[in-house]
Amino acid sequence: MSAQKTNKGKQPEVEISAVTGKPKIVRKEHGREEAAKAAVMTAEEWYEWQTDEMAKKWPKPEYMAEKKEVVFVRDGGEGAYRDKTYELVTRWRADTVISYRPHAKKPGSKSHVRYEAYAKAKTVGEALELGSFPQDWCYDFEHGFIQVQGPVADEAIDPSKVDASTNMTEVEKIIAQWYKRELAKKYNVDIRALTTGSGETTIMRAHRLVADRKSEQFLKDAAANNRAISDEEVTTALSTWAFARNVGRQNVLPENQEWVWSDTLGLLRDRVGDIHLTTPTKQYPNFVKLITQWLCDRIPQEVNTFKFTSLNLNCNYAAKRHRDGNNFGPSFIKGFGKFTGGKLAVFPEDDRGKSDLSKLPMSDRMSVDISTNLVMFNGNSAHEVDDFNGNRYSVVYFTAGCHAKASEENKDDLRRLGFPYPADDEDPHALLPVPNGYDKPVLPVKKAATNKSAVPKVRVWNASELAERTTLGTWAPAVLDEIRKAKEKGPELSSGCGRGPRKAKSNVAESPEGSSKKTPEKKENVVKKSAEKAEKGVKRKCITSKGSEDVAATPTPCKAMKSRSSAVEETPEPVKKPVQKKSTEAVKSATTTAPASKILKVQKKVKKVSPLAKSADFKMTAKIARGSSNPSAYIKDRCDKLVGKTVEQALEKFYYKDSAGEMRKYGMADLRYDVHGNNIVLKK
Repeated sequence: MSAQKTNKGKQPEVEISAVTGKPKIVRKEHGREEAAKAAVMTAEEWYEWQTDEMAKKWPKPEYMAEKKEVVFVRDGGEGAYRDKTYELVTRWRADTVISYRPHAKKPGSKSHVRYEAYAKAKTVGEALELGSFPQDWCYDFEHGFIQVQGPVADEAIDPSKVDASTNMTEVEKIIAQWYKRELAKKYNVDIRALTTGSGETTIMRAHRLVADRKSEQFLKDAAANNRAISDEEVTTALSTWAFARNVGRQNVLPENQEWVWSDTLGLLRDRVGDIHLTTPTKQYPNFVKLITQWLCDRIPQEVNTFKFTSLNLNCNYAAKRHRDGNNFGPSFIKGFGKFTGGKLAVFPEDDRGKSDLSKLPMSDRMSVDISTNLVMFNGNSAHEVDDFNGNRYSVVYFTAGCHAKASEENKDDLRRLGFPYPADDEDPHALLPVPNGYDKPVLPVKKAATNKSAVPKVRVWNASELAERTTLGTWAPAVLDEIRKAKEKGPELSSGCGRGPRKAKSNVAESPEGSSKKTPEKKENVVKKSAEKAEKGVKRKCITSKGSEDVAATPTPCKAMKSRSSAVEETPEPVKKPVQKKSTEAVKSATTTAPASKILKVQKKVKKVSPLAKSADFKMTAKIARGSSNPSAYIKDRCDKLVGKTVEQALEKFYYKDSAGEMRKYGMADLRYDVHGNNIVLKK
């Protein structure tokens, strides 16, 4: 903290809070003399009550011995109270019976006078009538000055329902409204943002808002410094996040446990069959993007076509042996937090043929440390979690079996959040082979590199090594292209959304930084273009305020590295249908019979066909000029070198250095990115 003097004469120094940057609220001295005179006892008499026997009879709550998670120092007063304290106090009602420790506060202070008055109360309602405030209960309870005999409510008051409720007593309304103000102050959030009708408690809402806010800061810092999202940042976000009590995951519940801390983000089919995005996915987009970006930054090159629609977040429970019911394809899992034990144990050959999970052969059980490793496994095969000590979080990336039936709006929303959404006809066994089962003969592994049986059924990579590569991981170019197209279609989800359909603003132009600025010139252009399209009978497209703000500049492949996963020679991606029929037949023949080296040669021949032959988006003869945006250094450099070239020349012959200094060929995805981001302008 810093001290700063006011300009006027002999006024006292004013301390500036390091937390708020504003003058600290200083406890005023007036009333002290009156308080001393109003004391009901002398200091000597008070000390007679402060005995070891009295301290044992009125102990502090056990949780007060635990390390405090976060300290928010109030100006001129105590730090924020524990979440546990709020959870307990907000369950009190007007008829809750309480008793106060006799003469707990020292005479000579105003708090002593007030305490001696309200300490005569026998119930919470009486305490309020005698001058106590809800914040007094927090202080007194944490210091062992209050004991509660009951009754108390099963759950804390939900302040978001205070205004609509007609059944709450005046005492309950006072508690609820105070609680809401306390949380807003403690977590530095707008009190209006704490109102929620999505099934969250108010304290859950506060924690999740803070987790989303921290995630946004982490994402911006990582983008500005061209670095990967760190494990520590994900751990911070997960430890801040308020997990829901999930009673629906009966297949994972440990013995003698009725619920677990678990949340699903992304796509979900509910019990009535409705397919939708979960509410937290829409309300906390930065938190979601942080977790999807963590995997993108580390995705191994050999599996960069991995797709997923959903995230399963787990906190501090060891799942019993189970199979996931409706997963499509493989899953990725990573553990976060400080814990020992808690390994993931998988039965990779389990094809669901045995109904009794306890009778699976232990010889097939494979344990993997997910605290240090990124693991790909088949969630439809049996798996379980070993016992652990410490705080253990896990994130599972998976594809819901209903992914093909989701609406296009939901698919695009997920792509904008960083989900590489799978195609309707995606191959679920492209990255992991089918389990053999236990009653079938094991077939000999062929040596051919293209044989899927050569790929292990559990694939493991050291997560730290993946993060330390000189080139960050990224999805396959085709996957990135789909994500970019989704971002071009409409705005990204923003915090607190999900209260109705988004409306695109047709008179808003995108600024270089991704912010929205209305300019007369651009507005006229939009109106003019829409009029021209209307004459031709073309459906008008909306220009949205959000664009490519969070889009990675260009797809850069992962740098090849040794990993614990079995090295398998990759087969080339299927060649797209060329213009010439003869070349198509040649490629088909080579793909089925020729070795990989010959396939690559055929690909090079087909590659000579201009990409513009497959797209009507841009004219081949259009000349490139610089746009008005101010992109990152390497994108600016490539755009400057493109000036004067035609679109055809750029796509056929132009190469540039990416952010890692590697040479990249300019492609259609780069062109779309630069045009829509206003990095370049195409002229006739």
